[in-house]
Amino acid sequence: SIRYISYALNLHDYGVFSETRDGQGAPAPQSVHAPLYPAWVALFMHLNPGIRTSLGCVVDRTKAQTACPLDLSLLVAAQLVLAGIFFGAVWLLALRISGNPWIAWLAAGFALLSQDPLSYANRVLTEALLLPLMALFTVFLVLAYQTKRTRWMLAAGASLALAALTRPAYSYLFLVITATLAGGVLVGKRRLLLAACAAFVLAYGVVVTPWMLRNKLQFDRFALTTGYAGDILAQRVAYDRMGWGELAMAFLYWFPDFGDNIAKTFFPRRYFEKLKWTGDSYYATVAPALYQRVLAEAK
Repeated sequence: SIRYISYALNLHDYGVFSETRDGQGAPAPQSVHAPLYPAWVALFMHLNPGIRTSLGCVVDRTKAQTACPLDLSLLVAAQLVLAGIFFGAVWLLALRISGNPWIAWLAAGFALLSQDPLSYANRVLTEALLLPLMALFTVFLVLAYQTKRTRWMLAAGASLALAALTRPAYSYLFLVITATLAGGVLVGKRRLLLAACAAFVLAYGVVVTPWMLRNKLQFDRFALTTGYAGDILAQRVAYDRMGWGELAMAFLYWFPDFGDNIAKTFFPRRYFEKLKWTGDSYYATVAPALYQRVLAEAK
């Protein structure tokens, strides 16, 4: 959360996309992360200055002598609307696939019971945008397949592009779908699949190209992000250092809600100590150290 809040604060205060906040004025631009969610948060900072004050205090909380005010009701309400879009997309997707409204309501009900979409409304994390965008993308893709209408491929391309501007890993999904459609052109229904592929690529390109041009002009890289892929890969590789005992414990420790408490009560610390999100852990210390070491070796 602190990462995305920092980006949003710099967008709000200086109009600069950067995570760095050193109190020395406008920071240098960066391209490590995707811009859409920080821009979303910055928008609500403009709409309600109390959100700027609250989140600014959260970022600087180590310097604060008192608890931060949390005037975030407008942002939470907007993200609840996003969660509502997600539930609506789940309902529509189940209806289109099954043709049965009862199954559609059951699917939406199970999505609601999972609690995750609603919980993200109260957090400053990319999932608040990502869940509805990917749900809409899936709905549009199914509609395109069922109706054979190009406009749904345009909508699918645009929604996937917005998801990629939220989390850049979804650009790989764009490549896979484009390759699949292009391969289909070679084996049958060429005119239909060619139109679908062209619409999908066009919509995706229109949405992501301005940001990629910005990165090209400022950092000489025509890409969504710079360095993000290596950072995320390092997090995954870091967990390869787990021993067999830690691997077995992970199934319990990471069980939602109470798994970590059970592990702490009945098992030695050495089996779960590095499974935490803070302190001396694979996530907080091993992964960053691994990334910096490999980055230095690559240079």
